[in-house]
Amino acid sequence: LQYYEDSLNSLHDLSPNSQVFVLIHKIDPKDGDDARRRELFSECEQRVLARSTLFPKARCFPTSIFDDTLVRAWSAVVEALVPNLGVVQR
Repeated sequence: LQYYEDSLNSLHDLSPNSQVFVLIHKIDPKDGDDARRRELFSECEQRVLARSTLFPKARCFPTSIFDDTLVRAWSAVVEALVPNLGVVQR
């Protein structure tokens, strides 16, 4: 988390209007039921967002290679970064 915060400080110095997306990986189905996975992600997300004060709109996504969460996370990132996405989709 210290490396993450240091990176955000540098990013803020160089590009203060950046959007920040954090993929919290290894939130795997083998870690328990959906409630346990949500709890695990929430704990991690709170720790990350507590360090994201320079970018209060930072968004976190739980990801795993064992389901479609990586694809959904990257889709959300692309949707947020591509201006006029509706035009592109048409």
